[in-house]
Amino acid sequence: MDGFKFLKRLGQGSYAHVWKAKRKADGKLVAVKQLKEKVSSWDECKNLAEVKWLGRLRDCDHVVRLMEVVRAQSQVFLVFEYCESNLYAAQTVMLQEARQFSEAQVRWVVRHLLVGLEYVHAKGYIHRDVKPENVLISGKPGAAKLCDFGQCKDANARG
Repeated sequence: MDGFKFLKRLGQGSYAHVWKAKRKADGKLVAVKQLKEKVSSWDECKNLAEVKWLGRLRDCDHVVRLMEVVRAQSQVFLVFEYCESNLYAAQTVMLQEARQFSEAQVRWVVRHLLVGLEYVHAKGYIHRDVKPENVLISGKPGAAKLCDFGQCKDANARG
């Protein structure tokens, strides 16, 4: 991961740590998801659920964009477009400040979320983990985006 400068840990879950980072080549801010799962080959890396699904879901402004996959020894790093916040964090800030989302803000998020889900479903996939933590808020150009496709499934697959 020599091509990136890690700036700040954004969060962690059962399967990964997420970092705010800067790509050294062009100074672009990105989010880097460092998976806890180890892989022994590039083929194994390409078959990870999130890599597989996001590789098929590239044409929607309301699905987070996977920019790059890096394998360093047995570690896997997924490089995503950087989004400033997620819906859960935004809700938390609003509650701490005793404020509420306006009706217009709620409509904006729901509209973007439905466009993203419609796109995913039209491709024949089911996200299966839609929750505030998995809805990213991007300030530029201004979009709500679905993320975390680790639980995604093919709607037509059996089992």
